[in-house]
Amino acid sequence: MALRPEDRPTMHEALSMFTAIVEKQSTWKLRSRAIRIQPNRRWDYIERAEAELTHWKRRIVYMSRRLPPIPKASLSDQSSTQPALKGTDPAN
Repeated sequence: MALRPEDRPTMHEALSMFTAIVEKQSTWKLRSRAIRIQPNRRWDYIERAEAELTHWKRRIVYMSRRLPPIPKASLSDQSSTQPALKGTDPAN
């Protein structure tokens, strides 16, 4: 990790690195659970079943609607749709 700001990647470089990583993954992998339920964690069977069913229900709905696992957006699209943070607008 670069400590100096000039050594860090720019947003365009970070976006291209992220895109390259995402393109290597399968759709199945991109839709998988972000957090695995560890066996040593004390979840009862009802909580575990509820978490799994909720995930699969959401997954099936997204797949049936043909939504991509990660929405596609370019850097220029994001800058025009997101509001500026308070205090970062040069007009203020």
